[in-house]
Amino acid sequence: MDREDLKKAMQQAQDMQLDLIKVQSELAHTEISGRSHNAKVKVSMSGEGNFHSVKIDPVLLGEGLSAVETNILEALKDVTAKAADMTKTKLAEISKTIDL
Repeated sequence: MDREDLKKAMQQAQDMQLDLIKVQSELAHTEISGRSHNAKVKVSMSGEGNFHSVKIDPVLLGEGLSAVETNILEALKDVTAKAADMTKTKLAEISKTIDL
């Protein structure tokens, strides 16, 4: 590897670091919503995984504890899957810029 190749590699590493910081900031400020299959539970969180709210349709409470637990779990799985997909997409965009 000659000096120019090394310089180019170092610049790519710095650019990637800046891109990662930018993505981290975007994720921190992105609100993601998830819901249960019947939409009776809705959960919101930031892209970096900080939960902000849980909304439960009062009608669901009449269906029993098991139904409430199942719906909460579904909403949590939905929102975390969406956050993971968003993170994966943003990281894939960064890796494309450096030919990984």
